[in-house]
Amino acid sequence: GQFKSTVACNTCNKSSVKFDAFMYLTLPISSSKCDIYECLELFLKRESMCGESKWKCPNCKQYRDSTKKIDIWKLPPLLIIHLKRFKYEGVWRDKIVSNVDYPIENLNLNKYLSGPNMKKLDYTYKLYGISNHSGTMDGGHYTSMCRNFQLGRWFKYDDSEVKEMTSLSALKSPTNYILFYSLS
Repeated sequence: GQFKSTVACNTCNKSSVKFDAFMYLTLPISSSKCDIYECLELFLKRESMCGESKWKCPNCKQYRDSTKKIDIWKLPPLLIIHLKRFKYEGVWRDKIVSNVDYPIENLNLNKYLSGPNMKKLDYTYKLYGISNHSGTMDGGHYTSMCRNFQLGRWFKYDDSEVKEMTSLSALKSPTNYILFYSLS
């Protein structure tokens, strides 16, 4: 995919636009219970750059308070969403164990696109895999769940053990860490 990053000076309104490729979206988790769309809104929210993070305006030739905005310009056919489950505050680290709800069949991202001609395409994704992390920041265990599209069933992979999943509700958990989607 591709991001469009815009930084604008709060003094003279001069802006700088930069395009960057991305392989995955790292989404912050907004609250104790939220959905993937709230996480996207938080990720795409306009950000103030003040104090230590001032931007050097090419027009003013000084560090100025500014505003930064990230937009999704293009989306990839395979979308990886990393849920930002770890937070750092000074020397403290903590794991965020909030439930994040997300669609299994129809993750529609059309309204989050800002690129030209992108509105003409349908960016609806289908979940095909999940990576989970249980434990703490200092240690834990990874498992995964994958959809077999030919069989139309989900399987859980835990070290050398593979089990068919009988309930889709087991897919959603506060241990979900990385979501893998493909275009429908």
